[in-house]
Amino acid sequence: MALSSPSPTPFYDVILIGGGLAGLCCALPLAKRGLKVLLIEQKEYPFHKVCGEYISKEVLPYLNSLGFDPFAHGAVDIRRFALSSLKGKQVQTTLPLGGFGLSRHRMDQKLYELALAAGVEFALGQKVNQLQEIGPKNWLLHSQQGQQYRGAMVLGAQGKRSLVDRQLERGFMQERAGFMAVKCHYEGDFPEDLVALHNFEGGYCGLSRVEDGRINLCYLVEQVQLKRAGSIKELERTILGQNPYLEQAFREFRPIFSRPLSISNIYFRPKPLVEQGLPMLGDAAGLIYPLSGNGMAMAIGSAAIMQALVPQYLEGQLSQAEFLAQYAAAWQKNYSLRLQAGRKLQHFFGRPFWSNLGVQLFAGLPFMQKTIIRWTHGRPLTPWNALL
Repeated sequence: MALSSPSPTPFYDVILIGGGLAGLCCALPLAKRGLKVLLIEQKEYPFHKVCGEYISKEVLPYLNSLGFDPFAHGAVDIRRFALSSLKGKQVQTTLPLGGFGLSRHRMDQKLYELALAAGVEFALGQKVNQLQEIGPKNWLLHSQQGQQYRGAMVLGAQGKRSLVDRQLERGFMQERAGFMAVKCHYEGDFPEDLVALHNFEGGYCGLSRVEDGRINLCYLVEQVQLKRAGSIKELERTILGQNPYLEQAFREFRPIFSRPLSISNIYFRPKPLVEQGLPMLGDAAGLIYPLSGNGMAMAIGSAAIMQALVPQYLEGQLSQAEFLAQYAAAWQKNYSLRLQAGRKLQHFFGRPFWSNLGVQLFAGLPFMQKTIIRWTHGRPLTPWNALL
């Protein structure tokens, strides 16, 4: 009896590396257009991610076009913003467009289910560690777990740091970044419609409601502060607790997680949008300061831009050079102002003098409130205006 030969490696129109918001929100519409799409994700859904979990409503039209209504899955409507200095001076304002709070655990899982139903194939529990463009519209990928994948094009949505970045020898992988982020869900008393941003020495902390009555607390801090404190618990008591709003939160809130989630070596300096022919989406594209508005909306925006360009490239309407140039131009047009604003605003946070000054200016100059909100929030996003 003859032995059957091994089945050939399937060939995909599009392979996405990374199954966060950028990857999911790009894969889903491409599959709906009839493309053969594979998404490779190193974890299994659902899972929690270190994330602020506040999203501007600018992305609602695009999410709705994918068949996703966050409010059908428990999202909380957020319409007010509060900002406090290290010593607790606070100012509040309304958000003209508003936002919503929904955990990544819930949101990513529901988008994953929609993508499956649309025909996206998933390779879960796989870490891509090698990729090579072996010819025009012909890529070969290998996973750390020994699998091979082939496709006409590959999109990088692998997040902040990954094996892919190391294999591509991206410059930031050689540097020790100075920030870390910590997140935990809590039970407690906190307004439903408010997102709050509280300063402390060396960082700032965001609080907002998500589904099921939970409070998401997520903060960015200089890693040296953790080293000085010795532990996350001591960091929260001695450093974050200097802000009276945060001291009250840690004293009164009841943690839901057994321990906080954390990520380190967060890098905010510029990253190339394209690396060795591989276009990057979301956090892989880099430079998304938390103060740029919110990284989730910008990750979804990068997916909206990409899903509009990919079919044109695959059908031969755009050369590879034209495709990559148009993606970079659309990204800059939509997000360069927000990224510049994020860099500038970063200087006012986590430093006693500058945070106090920033809150005073924000409180005393209503036009500045409107300007900053306009800088950090975009126009409503649809599948049709992403390139405009």
